[in-house]
Amino acid sequence: MAREDPQLKLRLTEEMKDMVTAAARENNRSVNAEIVWRIENYEKAKQAWASLDSELNKLESELQERQAEVARLYDERSRLFEAMNNQERSLQTLREALGTLTIMARSLGQAFLSDGDKSEIVKVLALGLADIEVDLSSEASERVPRQPWED
Repeated sequence: MAREDPQLKLRLTEEMKDMVTAAARENNRSVNAEIVWRIENYEKAKQAWASLDSELNKLESELQERQAEVARLYDERSRLFEAMNNQERSLQTLREALGTLTIMARSLGQAFLSDGDKSEIVKVLALGLADIEVDLSSEASERVPRQPWED
């Protein structure tokens, strides 16, 4: 700063004047140089904050998009678990029906066999029905456990 630069009279509270004076001493500057330095750096800081604010807004927007995607994926996951559970219930119903049909076929075969006079074809069919065995274990299709949020 040159002595020819315009001057500005400035009113400060005693507290603010003491703060500027202490900062000038700490930074090895005159009070005038400290005030000029702070004004110049205030504009730089203001621009930096504007840039950070803009970046923060972008990040917040991305975060909201990601949160919406996570929520969508959780909904999709719940629908898939529900579909799997419904399929498992359907399979269980089919297993039970198959068990019932197996019992009926065996009973029918045994009834045919116990009735005396039969043709050879009826006897073969009756033996086949009586010997029907079906694996009704759940190993072929494991039961899908219910999730805590589905209760």
